[in-house]
Amino acid sequence: MPTRTEMLNRGNFVRSPQFPADAAFAAYLRGIDGLLARWRRVSAAWDESPFAPEVLEQKQRLEAAIDECVEAFGGLYALPSVQHDPRFLTVGAFFARYRPIRTPFAVLHCDGRLPLHTVAEFADECDLRALNAALNEDAPLRWWQDGPSGRPYYLFGECVWELKPSEVSASDKGLTLHFLEELERDRVRRDRLRSAVLCPARACAVVPEAVRATVYRRDRGKCARCGGREGLDFAFITPPGRGGASTADNVQLLCARCASRSQ
Repeated sequence: MPTRTEMLNRGNFVRSPQFPADAAFAAYLRGIDGLLARWRRVSAAWDESPFAPEVLEQKQRLEAAIDECVEAFGGLYALPSVQHDPRFLTVGAFFARYRPIRTPFAVLHCDGRLPLHTVAEFADECDLRALNAALNEDAPLRWWQDGPSGRPYYLFGECVWELKPSEVSASDKGLTLHFLEELERDRVRRDRLRSAVLCPARACAVVPEAVRATVYRRDRGKCARCGGREGLDFAFITPPGRGGASTADNVQLLCARCASRSQ
């Protein structure tokens, strides 16, 4: 199954639509984006011809220009400053506040060295349609970065996911199924935890693991009342609030239907 990551908000921001256009910031962003684009092109040329003097000279000149940019703007647009700047929202906050997204925007990134720069643009109706489909859990959207293993990240729901090796070649429909299955597992886990907290008859959160194992073997992995095998959980016969102990003779395995009837 795909794995949730923290990459949605890790250094990723969107300029808040609540703030008017800022000509100075727009000029800064054009400058650093252009500088980084040239650096990437020269770095690619360097990888192909690492001993070409003219390529080395260009690379060194651009690296010096980037260092100057960092020196000049790091205080304004580095991560510690941007995190407390109301002009910028984390990507997750932007999605939560403005979805469905109807206006083109750019994802801006800053990390330990580089101040804010553009990493992804949602520039037209087609881009926004694909984004909203991902947020609505209709179809996955390839995220702007890959994982450390080189496997792709995908946006689905309001989370960025990393694929397992066996999932990389799956179709969009196959990926959608993987994501939906994992989200359903999350929902079931949350429901069980919530029930354990709200209903004192539910036992899985408070019964020791050894007792649960004993009860599961004793009840043969089936509901003690109807014999069903779906939606099983541990339940107290006499709840702790009425003096029941967390022992095998006071715990039984029940399906969700029988457990609800016993409440």
